[in-house]
Amino acid sequence: MEPAEYHLIQRYVGRWEALGWWRPLAGVLVGVLLMLVAQFVLLIGFLLFFVADGGDVQDRLDALSDTTHVTPALLAYLNLSLAAAIPA
Repeated sequence: MEPAEYHLIQRYVGRWEALGWWRPLAGVLVGVLLMLVAQFVLLIGFLLFFVADGGDVQDRLDALSDTTHVTPALLAYLNLSLAAAIPA
């Protein structure tokens, strides 16, 4: 595809069919994969913090998935996971 001048950009919006049917599918798959990797890295970070802080690590990790009793750690995890999804 040739580079378009600024005033002609809208003529080329939505023309991904010419580039291949696989590009939107690959974009969605890569985005989901990046979000899963970001969740795993974030969980490892919380795990390291819980180990350094002391106490029962398994109980604190279980509290991250307990939505009936919301804790500050759960809210921090949810907010950081949403923030990590933005660039993904």
